[in-house]
Amino acid sequence: MSPSVTVQSHIPAGWAEREMVGDIRRTFTHHPKVLQPKWLYDDLGSQLFHEITGLSVHAVVGDFTRHLPHLPDGDRRMVAFLGSTVGNFYREERRAFLGALADTRG
Repeated sequence: MSPSVTVQSHIPAGWAEREMVGDIRRTFTHHPKVLQPKWLYDDLGSQLFHEITGLSVHAVVGDFTRHLPHLPDGDRRMVAFLGSTVGNFYREERRAFLGALADTRG
């Protein structure tokens, strides 16, 4: 039996409301639960989301202190470490790691 879902809408009736209600119902009755970002952004946010999802992503998974040479080359790169990874280094380890990361920029 499917769970019961109630959606309370505060937007004018019409296409957007029908679409939003349908998306929300699907979100709460299916797995995984994902609400489309189009309902969370204004026009500028939607444009940025569209641009971000079009970016090329290259993930390097492993021991990041040893696998820095595997980072892709390029003029425009962003490196992200999720969690408190860099903060867990001792000061000298952190300095050495960030220096090695900067050296990968060429």
